[in-house]
Amino acid sequence: MVKYLMVMMVAVGVCASSDEKNHNGEEHLALCSVLSAAVTIFQSGRGGPTLQKALRRALFGKENGVGDISTLLAELPRTHHNPESRKSWCGECRYYGDPYPGWSIPHDLLCLCTVGENGHPFNSYGSVSQLCGRSVTELGCDHGQRDECHTGQGKGWSTSSTGESARRHVEATWESVVKTCLKKGLNLTVEEARKTLGEKLTVEEHRSAAWERSHYYCGGDFSGGGICVSYNLCGKNGYLKQPHWLEDVYDALLTANFNLPPSYLNTTGFSNTTFDEGEDGDERGPNGDSHNGTHHGSSSTRRRRKRSNHAVSHLFKEDGTLLTHPLLWILSAAFLF
Repeated sequence: MVKYLMVMMVAVGVCASSDEKNHNGEEHLALCSVLSAAVTIFQSGRGGPTLQKALRRALFGKENGVGDISTLLAELPRTHHNPESRKSWCGECRYYGDPYPGWSIPHDLLCLCTVGENGHPFNSYGSVSQLCGRSVTELGCDHGQRDECHTGQGKGWSTSSTGESARRHVEATWESVVKTCLKKGLNLTVEEARKTLGEKLTVEEHRSAAWERSHYYCGGDFSGGGICVSYNLCGKNGYLKQPHWLEDVYDALLTANFNLPPSYLNTTGFSNTTFDEGEDGDERGPNGDSHNGTHHGSSSTRRRRKRSNHAVSHLFKEDGTLLTHPLLWILSAAFLF
């Protein structure tokens, strides 16, 4: 029997260890690989309209339009030009229209990898020389000198440091971290991307995703939750510690049909138009309800999730080899019901 692939989670506190050099290094690598894989499959146009819609939400934070990766590679999206309280954007699932934990993969990377208040964590832990694999210079502290973000200057993004002061560092993270992950997705094969998503998105019930640093409110300062993204109470059922985009992509992967040609999308109401970042999208609440009154959640989806907590893993053999034969995909789907 094909064994389940599990993502082993380790509870991690907000404080860095005394010898930590790269803060949030492992969390960044895990989420970056998911973003790259999402880009690959989205660009291929494969998997069927449901998966493409879920990936669009995961990449752009909205389900409307087709989306254009080049807009993400060009610059920081307008939705993030005026960063608000980091606690609100990275540690609270409010669903009021503003970005929140799980709003999109790029957004969650910004939460994990943007310098915090007064240069935290660089100026809080003496051993830290990198955040998400990037130096203090790459993340917006001028000239590579830590005193450019030193205590009292208000540099960085936190609960108290917002707006234009925070944007400088959010933009630096977008340029040095998010864009790098996006570009990696242009060089993967669809098979590699499918395997990555199957591994990284398999999360045990009541457990956290591999990149979730903590369950604190992630305010961006030394004493107020640190540099992290928290999905506590973010799930569709109100208690699952998972981002909305993960749940949507996970569920779509269960029934994705990679044998459909990309052109199939054009017959299902999608067109090859550029994504409009200002277009109103479907904003979901904790139970899958949108703010425009349209209900997106379904009891059947929730029941399917409970019955097939590790079902995505059945798309792979024990040695990690993909089950790509059409008959095997049909059997995998039938196993869910």
